[in-house]
Amino acid sequence: MATSININMDQGSDFSVEFTVQAANGNSLDLTSFTSNSHMRENHTSNVAYTFTAVTANGTVTITMPAAQTAIIESGKYVYDVKVTSSSNEVFKVVQGTIDVVPAVTR
Repeated sequence: MATSININMDQGSDFSVEFTVQAANGNSLDLTSFTSNSHMRENHTSNVAYTFTAVTANGTVTITMPAAQTAIIESGKYVYDVKVTSSSNEVFKVVQGTIDVVPAVTR
């Protein structure tokens, strides 16, 4: 089951969050041969998705989005998840939650 983590994103700023992924026994999961992907949407059924760059390394997944992309996202609450895929094509959702996009004042 995916870990639920709610985070904030500053509109118009570079965004980066690193998640530690743990196996059922509590140890860090070795993600060396895994790939990852991640999206955020206004809600689960929305057709509009914003794509994060997702990178796996050792026991972590890092999702990033550049300032130029966060600048075009309207402020508000969104949902996201992070999925990893093993070299044998097993897919696991490892993190999910909400992202609160905080509006920019300085432009």
